[in-house]
Amino acid sequence: MDRTLATFLSCEVWCLLGALFLLIGYRILTGKIKLNGLLSAKHGDGGLSPARIQLLVLTLTGAFYYVMKVIDNPTELPAVPQSLLLALGGSNLFYAGSKAYHQLPWLRNRSNDTGTQKGGT
Repeated sequence: MDRTLATFLSCEVWCLLGALFLLIGYRILTGKIKLNGLLSAKHGDGGLSPARIQLLVLTLTGAFYYVMKVIDNPTELPAVPQSLLLALGGSNLFYAGSKAYHQLPWLRNRSNDTGTQKGGT
C-alpha cells in the first residue's frame, strides 16, 4: 500500500508540473506573459545585455542540473554542489556589478577617469 501511495503522489506531482509548464508556455505564446526586454540592456541603445544573458543561461543550466539529480534519486533532495553555488554566486555578482556600473554615475566617472589619465606631461 505504501508503494501505491508513493506512485500516486509521484504521478500527481509530475502532472501538476506538466500542467504548470503548459500553462506558462501557453501564456507566453498568447502574450499574457511579456518577455519583451528580458535580455536587453536598460541603458544605452537597449541592445543585448551580456550580463543578463549569462545570468539566465547559468541559472537555467544550474536548475536543469539539479532537477536531473532529483530525477536520479527522487527519494530525497540532493545537496547542492559547492561548485554550482559558487558559479551562481559569481554570475549574480557579475550581473549586480554590471547593473551598479550603469546605475551609479560616480562609479562610471571614476572608472573613466582612471582610464584617461596619461603618464606625466
